[in-house]
Amino acid sequence: LAQALKFLFARPTSSHPFSAMDFFNKVAQKASEATQEAMDGINERVETAKAGKKLLDDGGENAQSIMVAKKTARAAISNERFFLTSLQDSATQYEEAAAGLRKAKGSPCPDGVTGYDDFEKLAKVYEERAKSMREAAAVLEKGLDTAIGSSPSVSKVEEDALLLVSAKGLRSTVHQGLTSGYDEAHNAVKRMSISSGSGGYGNAGS
Repeated sequence: LAQALKFLFARPTSSHPFSAMDFFNKVAQKASEATQEAMDGINERVETAKAGKKLLDDGGENAQSIMVAKKTARAAISNERFFLTSLQDSATQYEEAAAGLRKAKGSPCPDGVTGYDDFEKLAKVYEERAKSMREAAAVLEKGLDTAIGSSPSVSKVEEDALLLVSAKGLRSTVHQGLTSGYDEAHNAVKRMSISSGSGGYGNAGS
C-alpha cells in the first residue's frame, strides 16, 4: 500500500510520466462522461414517454383501441408459446406416470398401498391422454412460427403508449372494484335499516 501511494503521489519523471493529479483527473473525466451518458438516457426516456402520451391524447379512442389490440395480440402469442410448452410437459408427465404404474404392477403390492388393482386401467387412461396432447401439440406447432412472425410492430413511443393504456385499464379495474364494494356496503346498510324499521335488530331493545 505504501509503495502504491508513493507511486501515485510521486512527481512526474521520465520513468513515471503520470502524477496522482493525472490519475484523479482521468477518473473524474470518466465519471463525468458516465454521468452525462446516464442523463442523456434519462432525457431520451422522458421524451419518449411524453411522445407516448401525446400519441394517445392526439389519437383519442382510436389510438387507444389500436394499442389495446396490439397489446392483446402480443399477449396471445406469448401465452400460446407457454401453453404449447405446458401441453408437451403434461403429456410427458402422463407418460411417465403410466410407465411408473405399469412397472409397479410387475411386482407384488406393498402393504398399505391402495388402488393397486386399478394401476393398469389408470395407465391406459394416462397414455390416451398423453397421445391426445401430443397430437394437439403437433397441430398447434404447425402455425406457431407464423403466429410469432405476425406479432404487430411496436415502436419505442408505442411501447410507452401500451404501458399507459395498461395502467389506465388497471386504474379502471381498481375503481370498478372500489365502486362495487361501496355499493355492496351501501345496500347492506340499507337492508339493515329496513330490517330495523320492521321489528328487526333495531327494535330488539324496545
